Amino acid sequence: MTSILSYSRAHFAPGRRAYYEHSSAGRLAKRLYEILSSLGECIYLDATDVLTGASADVLIGEPGNFQHLCTNNRIGKKILWCSIPFDRGDLFDLCDVALGVGNRTSLSRFPEAHRGKVHLTNYSVGVAPNRPSPTSRKNEFIYVATEATERKGFREVMRVWKTMSAKLHVVGYMNDPVMQALFRESNSGQMEYHGYIPSDTAAFRSLLTSCRYVYLPTHLEGQVGTLIEALYHGLVALTTLESGLDERVLEHAFIAEPTDTETQAGFIRTMLAMGDEEYAARQQASVTALRACHTWDVFDRAIKTHL
Repeated sequence: MTSILSYSRAHFAPGRRAYYEHSSAGRLAKRLYEILSSLGECIYLDATDVLTGASADVLIGEPGNFQHLCTNNRIGKKILWCSIPFDRGDLFDLCDVALGVGNRTSLSRFPEAHRGKVHLTNYSVGVAPNRPSPTSRKNEFIYVATEATERKGFREVMRVWKTMSAKLHVVGYMNDPVMQALFRESNSGQMEYHGYIPSDTAAFRSLLTSCRYVYLPTHLEGQVGTLIEALYHGLVALTTLESGLDERVLEHAFIAEPTDTETQAGFIRTMLAMGDEEYAARQQASVTALRACHTWDVFDRAIKTHL
């Protein structure tokens, strides 16, 4: 089988390191490439690349150059890759099927007219590490994302944490001047900014396993890779249905609407008062559900079903 995978060289580039390779998009691009390469030749493109006159049995492509690739090459099956929900009727009309990761809330964010073509699954981030016991963790929170952005709920986090005295660690790029200003204005010493920490480092693992809780009130996702990582490291989450994680995992998290900062603040106070026994029970239930639902085997089977 010959295939074309059009994604992003900033996230994955065969044979060399990519800037965002440890992000969820980087892991997904790498896994898709491995699946397709195991079945035959796979041409890998950036979503801005132009390719004309090629033949392939399967195309999996991001929206950027999907229309060009479909109309200027001989493609058997046209698969539109949906990193997050979006509305492009022309692309949904062109594709045979649309694939991505997410839950029922993620699916509901696609326009109703296109949902019949959309199939979402789960993915993973690796093997769960050894987790310290609840009593060895600090009663602290962490906000962890590839980048602290409005879409990732950073504005709500800052609004809530202005009223908190507990420690909040912030991990991720902060390139937006608006987000930088929010952080400065909201931080009276109770927040610590660590910058971006690659998830394959000891520093990342050490920070995650030192905290009890992860706070990520994201607005729109496929599935948040940093949240999956945090839960695998034994943190208990305050997040949203829009995080895209499997509902069986989210049953053991605290769930609020993305902009409902009053409810989020109430949950934070509840979590800070949580005893070791309840924390350990939530932690174990969350990790057990993750190991059942968020695996690469689940992802591989779902992708191969549609090739």
